[in-house]
Amino acid sequence: MVDKYLIRRITALLLLAIVVFSGIKLATNNETHEVIATETENPYKFSKHELPLRDGIYKSTAKGFVNDITVEMIVKNNRISDIEIVDENESKDIAKRALTKIPYEIKTNQTLKVDTVSGATHTSEGIIKAVKDCIRQAGVNPDEY
Repeated sequence: MVDKYLIRRITALLLLAIVVFSGIKLATNNETHEVIATETENPYKFSKHELPLRDGIYKSTAKGFVNDITVEMIVKNNRISDIEIVDENESKDIAKRALTKIPYEIKTNQTLKVDTVSGATHTSEGIIKAVKDCIRQAGVNPDEY
């Protein structure tokens, strides 16, 4: 199924490309104005999936390899701004990389589609599952995030 937002974005980009590259001039009040395109970052753009999260602090717990893992997710400006592991009892040497890498990757990429850490798969999956529940609490279907 094709996402309707993706179709809208592609259509808008195609129209912009036609206007910019064809040299079309706009006529208003018998005056001719050239269309000039500038590149600036859009401060209002959402992450690639166009699903804004409700701002707030969300907490969830999921099963890791050894025990439960509790995460706290902070959403600001409809985006994940921080994910912190607030409680865990995993094997320190084995799980250490997963406990730092997984929250960082989710926050940086604004998606749950991140690779698990080799050797710490269950810990990685526990963190992802807890963040998934936080995203659900923030009003978005995590399967689409």
